[in-house]
Amino acid sequence: MLDGWTLSGIATLQSGAPVSVSLDNVTIIDERGGHGFSSTAWSGSPTQGARVQVINNTGDIHTMVLAPPPQGTLANAGRFLFRGPWLNNWDAGLFKRIPLPNRRWGLDLRMESYNLLNRTNFTSMETRARFAVDTLNGNRLTQTNPSFGNFTAAYPKRRLQLALRLAF
Repeated sequence: MLDGWTLSGIATLQSGAPVSVSLDNVTIIDERGGHGFSSTAWSGSPTQGARVQVINNTGDIHTMVLAPPPQGTLANAGRFLFRGPWLNNWDAGLFKRIPLPNRRWGLDLRMESYNLLNRTNFTSMETRARFAVDTLNGNRLTQTNPSFGNFTAAYPKRRLQLALRLAF
């Protein structure tokens, strides 16, 4: 009963992919009400994706200080401002060879687990910045995308599978 067991596993510890922050739109609130500009209208370039102005780059999207660029410019944000979510995944398999009376035949019991620790591994996040500039209150700047910086997708949860195979 204790003979013939095999344990195997794969651990994946991987840093996140480089991520960019893009300018989605800018809304100006003034005495005429609110009027919005698309990112290309704000930056003045139909071919270049508008970038944000980085005031303080901490390397983390949640503490980074961003602003819209001056109208008509592309701003100073580099292509990749920070790293996305990390991957920490553990897969494991446990196998048992059960011999049958006929030497050439045997049963293989296989138990496999993918994402064994059931860790949530995120794959992407919301990186489109939207701003409102309130010129009536001293050019108060607000980031108006409520999901900015939130994770939007993840790898699958833990999966288990059992198999019994007749080998001959």
